[in-house]
Amino acid sequence: MKKIAVIYKSKYGATGRYARWLAEELGAELFEKSQVPASALGEFDLILYGGGVYAGELRGVKFLYKSRCRNIVLFTVGLEDPEKISYAHMEEKIHNTKGLERSKIFHLRGAMDFNRLQWLDKKIIGWVMKGQKNPTEMAEVETMIAPENKIDFVKKEKLAPIIEYVKNENNW
Repeated sequence: MKKIAVIYKSKYGATGRYARWLAEELGAELFEKSQVPASALGEFDLILYGGGVYAGELRGVKFLYKSRCRNIVLFTVGLEDPEKISYAHMEEKIHNTKGLERSKIFHLRGAMDFNRLQWLDKKIIGWVMKGQKNPTEMAEVETMIAPENKIDFVKKEKLAPIIEYVKNENNW
């Protein structure tokens, strides 16, 4: 049986939930990113890494650049609906990085409790709001950031494409 690691960086918990479910479903070892040095990753046949999307970048992925493992699956977690937004710029940047050229990338929706956000994150949301021109998108963001709202798009069934991809070892 192949040796799989699921590694994650989670600021508010949504990515951690997805990572735990993946590790359980795949019989993989689970690590928070700060717990595993990149030098130890060579022992794995496959690495799944999940992180939040911040300013169009996958948070924390840089440590994989030096990994000797070349079978890497990435999953991003953000608030925006992956079916309505293009991640082409982020994917291109990742695929142009030595060591991540062949990585497969999946996108998932996360969660947000506005009252738990750090000051800077609230400020960034404010900047995003000021830049919104589309009234429908602006209303959606306003709903998300209302202090009384807790938005949670995290759903275990959304992991099905990742699990299917990993279980078909011909993909990696």
